[in-house]
Amino acid sequence: MDEKSDAYTDQIRSRLASEDVQSSDEVRAQAEAAQNEAVAVGRETVRVLEVSFGAT
Repeated sequence: MDEKSDAYTDQIRSRLASEDVQSSDEVRAQAEAAQNEAVAVGRETVRVLEVSFGAT
């Protein structure tokens, strides 16, 4: 890369760091955790409904 490209890349990295932008891995991990929690809530809802209505 030439010096201009390196400087631009450094500028972008600095800006992202200062704006506290999350990495895609962090975002993916948070999304997976939220999805897992939603699935757990759904399963618990089904369990409660089955118990409430006597389903087996």
